[in-house]
Amino acid sequence: MGSILAGSSAVLITTHRVLKCEEYQAECLRLSGAYHSIAIDVESAINSSRNYKQELSRLSGKMAFSY
Repeated sequence: MGSILAGSSAVLITTHRVLKCEEYQAECLRLSGAYHSIAIDVESAINSSRNYKQELSRLSGKMAFSY
């Protein structure tokens, strides 16, 4: 039974590495943080600016070059 579990573990670890799951997860976490930052900036612009359309346009230009 132990050897079956060890063999299964080896297959799963190899599959995980071949599919580059760790790199994919790291990229997802990085993008999640970036999108969360964008959401905070947009919410702040909407709540603090009377001319929020102009502010959102400014942020849109900023985000095109930041990420």
